[in-house]
Amino acid sequence: MAGWLACIVVMTVAGREATSRISVFQVMELRSLMGIVLLYPLVHREGGFRAMKTPNLKRHVLRNIVHFSAQCCWFLALTLIPLAQVISIEFTTPIWTALLATTFLHEKLTRPRLTAILLGLVGGDAHRRVLATCSP
Repeated sequence: MAGWLACIVVMTVAGREATSRISVFQVMELRSLMGIVLLYPLVHREGGFRAMKTPNLKRHVLRNIVHFSAQCCWFLALTLIPLAQVISIEFTTPIWTALLATTFLHEKLTRPRLTAILLGLVGGDAHRRVLATCSP
């Protein structure tokens, strides 16, 4: 968990610095290029692009469009709101995951999950109030 948190903070600060010098689209272009360079050896080892053949091409394309758009919005948010707010919003991810899984995957919203969501909301509100008292 600490490693994940460190990676998120480093990525957030690096994204903030990058978007202060170049546009969000350029950051995304560089990010995609680095991903291709890093992943191509793995794809090549597994048989090249033929190994990536799928019967669900439309779903994969749609998923990638949604992911790319979400990443663009995230980098844009880095330029518009304080880092503390970005990190606070990111910590709501488990809450959204549980709610969306219930909605779209028909997962059961059990008492422990609901309790965790409520505690996350209470904790998030307390965190927001602490940040508000620290702001100038």
